[in-house]
Amino acid sequence: MVIQMIYLGGLSIWDIRERKVPVSPLVAGGALLLLLAINACFKGDLEWTALVGGLLPGAILCLLAGCTHKVGMADGIVVMALGAQYGLWGSLLLLFYSLVLLSVYSLILVVRHKAGKDTHIPYLPFLFVSYFCLVLMGCDWV
Repeated sequence: MVIQMIYLGGLSIWDIRERKVPVSPLVAGGALLLLLAINACFKGDLEWTALVGGLLPGAILCLLAGCTHKVGMADGIVVMALGAQYGLWGSLLLLFYSLVLLSVYSLILVVRHKAGKDTHIPYLPFLFVSYFCLVLMGCDWV
């Protein structure tokens, strides 16, 4: 849990400040989380089907990033790394809450006339906040 918080927090800061995420910490942290998930599978704490299923939402985001260029590839990689840890339903729950937060923020920006159709909003901070809130609520999959 601490590793995920540091990973998401650091990448969120880069995403806010630079509007892009550097590749080396992104890949290093993602590989570490994936290795921890594989280790959990070998120990019997996580099923292989949960690991593979958890990769699906992030893989879909990566595919969307490659096709549309409206979603960042880093967003998909981070969702894949977290999905490997928490399985399909945990990944979808995290994705759902982060997208709800992003939607509320976007609605506020549009209503206040601060954003339009070409406005780019960093996604990783919303993923971090939703993960943090789920940890505070004591969600059973964290």
